[in-house]
Amino acid sequence: MTVPPTTEDLAVVAWCDSAFEANALVALLADYDLRAHGPGAAIEIPWRGLSHEKRIPVLVLESQLEQARQIIHDAREDASRINWDQVDVGNRADRLPLKAGHGETPVWFQTVAIAGLCLLALTIVGMAVYVVFG
Repeated sequence: MTVPPTTEDLAVVAWCDSAFEANALVALLADYDLRAHGPGAAIEIPWRGLSHEKRIPVLVLESQLEQARQIIHDAREDASRINWDQVDVGNRADRLPLKAGHGETPVWFQTVAIAGLCLLALTIVGMAVYVVFG
């Protein structure tokens, strides 16, 4: 389906915290035949450098702004009603940890750190003895 070009201005329908969120909104609006632009769009975004510089805008035609806002509102409302305790997501296919391995420090690193601290302490004590009795 080819969409004819338009001279109508674009408006921000939502500011997103990540490219994933912005692309999800673009896909949602595409399901309702609304053309939206998110990260990586080949359009010039004049909002760069303002207070929203770390957030990503999702843009739609001004004439479709209210319709897009209503679609996003309805989708978020529907998603908030999902009881994830009742959703069967299946069994895991891997045994990878669910969280990144930021657990305990390796024993070799602890040993090197303690040895370095002891050497630093001996150096400070030696300097103090040299200054006092030197």
